[in-house]
Amino acid sequence: MEFLPATPPAGESAAWLDTELFGRLPLPPDAALRSDTQAIMARARELARQSKADETRRSYRTSWTQWCAFCERMGYAPLAGDVRPVGFFLAHLSRSKSLATVRARLAAIAAAHRIAGVPLDLRAPAISNVIEGFKREQGVRPLKQATPLLLEILPRFR
Repeated sequence: MEFLPATPPAGESAAWLDTELFGRLPLPPDAALRSDTQAIMARARELARQSKADETRRSYRTSWTQWCAFCERMGYAPLAGDVRPVGFFLAHLSRSKSLATVRARLAAIAAAHRIAGVPLDLRAPAISNVIEGFKREQGVRPLKQATPLLLEILPRFR
C-alpha cells in the first residue's frame, strides 16, 4: 500500500481523516481502500466506546473534571505523569470521600494517562503510601472468613 505524505503536494487533492488521537491522517488513494479504512475506523471507535459501561464513563468524566480543577487551583499540569500531585489530590479527597471513591478517582486519572501515552507509576510511594495510610486510618479490615462447615454437623440439616 502506498502512503500519502503528511500534507498533500500543491495542486493534489487527498482524502484526510480527522482523528482525536493522531490529528489528520491521509487515507489511501484507492476509493475502495479509503471506504474500507473509514468503515474499520468507525468500527474501532464504536468498540472503544463500548469498552466501558455508561456509568464508568460518567464517573471517569466527573473524576477527570475534579482532577483538572484541583490541578488548576494548585498549579499542576493534569497530564504530566507527575505522581506527587496525584498523591496530594488523593490526600485532599480523603478528607471527605470514601476509600472506594478515592480509588475510583485514581483509576480515572490512570486511565487518562494510559490513553494519552503518558506514564504514571501507581506504585510510586507518593501514591501508594497515601492509599495505604488512608486504608489504615479508615481501619479497613480483611474480609472475615466464614466458619467452616464440619462433617459432624451435616446430619442435623437433613
